[in-house]
Amino acid sequence: FIDKFSGDSYTVDEAIRKGLITPYSREVVNKSSGSKLTLQEAIEEGIIDVDNGKYIDKLKSEKLTFTDAVNNQLIYRPYTISDCHNMKTLNDDGHVQDPIVREFVPILDAIGKSILDVDLRSIKDTVNNRLLSLPEAIQCGIILPHGKYLEKVSNTELTLNEAVRLGYITSVTTRTIFDIVGMTDPETGDLINLKTALSKNIIDKLTGKLNDKSGRCLSLDEAAREKFIQPQLLNTLKLPIGIYENDGREL
Repeated sequence: FIDKFSGDSYTVDEAIRKGLITPYSREVVNKSSGSKLTLQEAIEEGIIDVDNGKYIDKLKSEKLTFTDAVNNQLIYRPYTISDCHNMKTLNDDGHVQDPIVREFVPILDAIGKSILDVDLRSIKDTVNNRLLSLPEAIQCGIILPHGKYLEKVSNTELTLNEAVRLGYITSVTTRTIFDIVGMTDPETGDLINLKTALSKNIIDKLTGKLNDKSGRCLSLDEAAREKFIQPQLLNTLKLPIGIYENDGREL
């Protein structure tokens, strides 16, 4: 596993210990049963080989790289309804295609199979002007069990594809602190994000200090006073994150 922010490489179990991978999201397909497992369950069942970094296809007695497993949709995050619309795996009956068996299944079955995401809030409640997760939208009667979207202001029933096209079901983009533009490159004066600052060694990964063009090493507070870091980003960087090194130090 390569940390896309620092460039450091870890085995799967090391990445789990450092909090870079969650072991509890259902993202790994058990081909024997057709069900999805958490990473932890897949490791325990021998489907993920952490020592060699392989996916074990027990039906074919094959070992696949994680890249090949992802390409074959043997490892994938649950999709939003908008994702399925964009991939053309959502039909107008409100059924979603199972990536493994290629059959279309009702929306409740797709939730049960962990094909659909249940956490991200991407479904509009037009009455209360808020976004809901899929289970919340079902509970509120906005997503109907037979796979339709009910726009409650006008009491109009739409197909899920229509709801996506009209913006009632949205795409969700997950951004991290590494993506936020909130720093100034001391060399060029350009605004950059934390990911770029780390890749250019402007922020030292070991000390957490900023290197300016004169060779000084500034603490984050000093860098903020000299306008290299925006105050909002500084406050976020100083928050505890609950991830620890092997020696007990918090990252």
